[in-house]
Amino acid sequence: MKWVQDAKVALDEDINKYQKTWKQLEGKLLVER
Repeated sequence: MKWVQDAKVALDEDINKYQKTWKQLEGKLLVER
């Protein structure tokens, strides 16, 4: 079931991107305060 593994990898990458973006946004908000 290769497609399941591919889907999981894609999801993990999306989560990593989301977390990085969130940390950057958080940092900007903290700096602005």
